[in-house]
Amino acid sequence: MNTSRWMVALVLGSLFSTADGAQQTPNQPLQLNRSRPMPSGGRTSIPSITEYRQGTVIPSVTLAERLEIDLSEVDLEADPLLIVNGTPIRQEDLRRALCLMVGSNEIDQFITYQLASRIKKELEAEGTASTVAEVSEEEVRANFEEQKQMAADMGVDVDAWEKQFLEVFGWEGYVEFQKTQLAFEKLVMPDPPPGFLDDQAKKFEVLKKGYDEKQAQYQADLAEWKKLTNGDEDNPEFPPQPMPPEVPVPDADLAFLSKTCLALLGEGFDQVVMDTYARGQKMHPMLRRGIVQSLKRNMMEKTEVALASALPEQERDGVLLTVDGEPIPIAKIYNLIEPRLTPSIRRLGLRQAMTLRAVDHALREKEALSSREELNERYAAMKKKYEGSLIPLENAIILRGFPNVYLYREYFNRKSAYKEWMAAKTSEEDLRAHFDTKGKLFFENGSVDGVILFVKGETREETAPKMQAALKRVRDGESFEAVAKEVSDLPEANGHENGVFRGMVRNRLRQLMQETEFTTFITGYSLADEVFYRAVEDQIVGPAFREFAPELTGEFAVQVRSYASSGARRTFEEYRDNVLEDLSDVTFPRFANEALLNANLELPASE
Repeated sequence: MNTSRWMVALVLGSLFSTADGAQQTPNQPLQLNRSRPMPSGGRTSIPSITEYRQGTVIPSVTLAERLEIDLSEVDLEADPLLIVNGTPIRQEDLRRALCLMVGSNEIDQFITYQLASRIKKELEAEGTASTVAEVSEEEVRANFEEQKQMAADMGVDVDAWEKQFLEVFGWEGYVEFQKTQLAFEKLVMPDPPPGFLDDQAKKFEVLKKGYDEKQAQYQADLAEWKKLTNGDEDNPEFPPQPMPPEVPVPDADLAFLSKTCLALLGEGFDQVVMDTYARGQKMHPMLRRGIVQSLKRNMMEKTEVALASALPEQERDGVLLTVDGEPIPIAKIYNLIEPRLTPSIRRLGLRQAMTLRAVDHALREKEALSSREELNERYAAMKKKYEGSLIPLENAIILRGFPNVYLYREYFNRKSAYKEWMAAKTSEEDLRAHFDTKGKLFFENGSVDGVILFVKGETREETAPKMQAALKRVRDGESFEAVAKEVSDLPEANGHENGVFRGMVRNRLRQLMQETEFTTFITGYSLADEVFYRAVEDQIVGPAFREFAPELTGEFAVQVRSYASSGARRTFEEYRDNVLEDLSDVTFPRFANEALLNANLELPASE
């Protein structure tokens, strides 16, 4: 057997063919004769971004440095698929990556089932046997229509909403998913017995008559008190503000709510649930789901979910995750998501597996790999920062572009190890330089104005002719904005008008281009970051082909117009930890990109 060396296609400073056959480097600045627009929102225009940066740039990845890998030679059905630094990437590795990328709902379904099993055991121990019947398809349909109505009430396009649901699941998949969710909901928030709400509502009406009288008296007393104090409410010479009467709660037999479930709801939520039912009020679907999700989060805090990578090597085979020691098999999740796996998603999954393997190798070479204990300690410290936050950790992770906490944890393990290594080798002087020059625009809440030209298409071969023809018109003297307005396929969105964006801070620019921390890591490049950190006035950044966002799959070119700054920021001493965090954010993709660039990649030996 002869091992064939796989020649990786590196596109470093790739040339793009123009319509007339000439060659054009993708980042060639075009000088335009026009005046600079005035910035809005109290920002000061920056006359020269090069002078503002004092001739320095952040070492983030540019389009010319981005590593592109031609995976067309890889047989996606082979096992192993390829070899990275002497270690094979097997079908199991690819499928595990794809399950974490695409299978969030299916993973949640399995975890919900296991949580429900735990509650049933606790109810049996309590002596309260569960009587929850199997959820029918008719109940799922009714629930679906209820959610549609709620979406419509909030101004959501329900046709687009329904289409998205069915594209992600398919109706049969959605039914199976919702059966598990609704069964869990019924288990922890059981419906009252027949006639219970009507009886309680009658009791409440009797009590409410006296309450209405007290409420009317309270409103009169409050009006009189406001007249008396005349805005001087804190003056101790005046009587205290009248207090509203408590809403009465009738006596009720709430035995259908188990002690186990009320304890899981936690203090506050349990009283809301009991009082709502005691007054004979039907639980609003939005409130009900919010309470159930809160209960689920409380349960997950006491649940140990482990990645396969955290298990001893001999216990990883075929395992995606374990939930309190119970394995979730890769095969079960993969079989559910396989119909949704397009070639581009498979390639992203393979690149993710390759990148993680290459980063591990690079960290190992630098003796920077962290122990499992160190990783767990850092992750616990990060979770603690979100305790009591308005944005739960799970939501913050989704905002970063990760579909679930499990995939984020794979990323976090590598990035936190990189950050520790980087912090050890970064001098205080270099950190200050990032704050004062290289990253100054970010720390001064700076922004950029520009124009986006987007050509939609599934492949570069499909988009290149239209993009190159458009750029040739710009080189021949037409304005970039006029050409973009005529030919761009950029969908309407908040943040731009016919592709023109103004006053765009870095994170908003990422959102506009549907880039996230995750996509930057997995693809090794951020177009928004290059525009914000590396480009100069009048430069055209691109064309860059991307295929990770369905609506924005195609080629991008961005013309930078001008930069502006608020001019205000904290001192370095006040912001030091954030400076280190930002430096690791913008340089970790380069570390991953270079790790993959330097990796020894081979196709497996042919038979």
